[in-house]
Amino acid sequence: MQARAVPVSPWRIASIKFLFGIDLRTLALFRICMGVMLLMNLFFCALYLRPFFSDFGVLPRAALYEIDRSVARFTFHTISGSEYIQAILFGLAALLAVSMIFGFFTRTVTILSWLFLVSMENRNLYIGSGSDVLLRNLLFWAMFLPLGARFSIDSRLRPDRYPRAQTHCGISSAAMLIQPALLYTFTALLKTDPDWWRDGTAVYYALQLDSFASPFGRFLREYPEVLSILTRFVLGLEFAAVFLFFTPFFQPLLRIVGLILFFGMHLGFFINMKLELFPLVSWMMLICLIPGFAWDSKAWRDIAGGTQQALGRWRGVFLGVIDRFGAWAAATLPRSPIRQGNEPRLLRRRRVSTFARESAVYVLLVIVVLGNFKSLPEFSWSFWRPVDIVVDMFRLDQNWAMFAPRPSHSEYYFVIPGVLENGEKVDVYRRTKGEPAWVKPFADRYSHFASRRWRKYLEKLPNEKYKHLRLWYGRYLCRSWNEYALEGERLSTFTIGVLKEITKPNYEPDEFRKQTLWKHDCGLKKSG
Repeated sequence: MQARAVPVSPWRIASIKFLFGIDLRTLALFRICMGVMLLMNLFFCALYLRPFFSDFGVLPRAALYEIDRSVARFTFHTISGSEYIQAILFGLAALLAVSMIFGFFTRTVTILSWLFLVSMENRNLYIGSGSDVLLRNLLFWAMFLPLGARFSIDSRLRPDRYPRAQTHCGISSAAMLIQPALLYTFTALLKTDPDWWRDGTAVYYALQLDSFASPFGRFLREYPEVLSILTRFVLGLEFAAVFLFFTPFFQPLLRIVGLILFFGMHLGFFINMKLELFPLVSWMMLICLIPGFAWDSKAWRDIAGGTQQALGRWRGVFLGVIDRFGAWAAATLPRSPIRQGNEPRLLRRRRVSTFARESAVYVLLVIVVLGNFKSLPEFSWSFWRPVDIVVDMFRLDQNWAMFAPRPSHSEYYFVIPGVLENGEKVDVYRRTKGEPAWVKPFADRYSHFASRRWRKYLEKLPNEKYKHLRLWYGRYLCRSWNEYALEGERLSTFTIGVLKEITKPNYEPDEFRKQTLWKHDCGLKKSG
């Protein structure tokens, strides 16, 4: 029997259930996407597991303890400095993400996935970006939602544990839906520079950064009129997020328009800039705003029917395995209290649990909203110290200063001349023979940084606030060069320098400045 499409008038006043409720099928799609995003995040981190998460790398545990001695941060990735132990932890996190995709022990694996993600990020605080903050906070709110209520192994094995209603509406769903509004509103409020408001040149400066601009972005940056329009479009759309998503009038028309515009904006980011996971995580965030009636449309029924037909017998085999597992579990595991005539007691327990969970989410949502206001320059107050400790420990902080207050007008190219113990000069950064030249590296300027995380780390080194990282980066360069070097070819000394490229307005020639950051001696023992 086909589900009847829900009649929707674009002109009616929206209910609280529509504004702050989430369809359980939408939550299932979000759960699957979240598991995929966690796997992709783990993959990109695992590519550089040794330099970023082991004692061999740029931030060994000794450095972490020395730098963050006064800050309590939750992490169990410091139990060992071995890259093999870190690989095991990454593998466990990947298993949890796979379990989330299939909806098996959904709430448990969601909580554990959040703990693993926070622990991994706290292991190295200098490689994170906006996508990490967003992914972490979305996963945090997801812990309080019934992600396994639809399209999951859990719902197949224990359908009695999940509501029959198609929509979940409460403080927890409101928190998940308010998160996009916090992101867009506060990133717009933080964009205070004339590049955004008066000159309309913010996108021009952003695409002039070769480490960010994609091939299409480099093509698009040659059209200043288009860049000016895009600048004002992005800023205006971010300010309109609350109105489009939560105004009770002209819904669901405004929400649908808003979803189309924001999906398009992030598609533009994806095409024009190398932001790795940020556009994908943003799309996943917007999924929660999809109205429930979309699942009852004829288009979706056709897609679902076609998918089931394409899967054919494999779908039957998979469901058969789940059913046999459920039969075994029912026969082997202790019987549920609800089957022993304890329905009233169990219902009371569930009500108390739901009330406690929703109350906790309300308090946490207030803290997160106040934390967003705290990120604005106009607010100088701070939390009560115990609240600050909890926020720091579990990374509930949010700061959406992305390309704010303006995009950077400069970028850095690393020049690291070194000398081997036999006196030969080398380019330590590119690991080649010969002294490097202090010129913009045209051959590899678009891939000067090995990855987005390397870029986030290295861009901190010229900043005096992070000058303590230079020593540890220097020691890492010594270890990585000398690990397999032959006698006489080990790295002896080097200088970490940067060539700063300053972008000029109106396509004027860029200015270049040399800067020496650090001189390092690898401490090789002299022979003879």
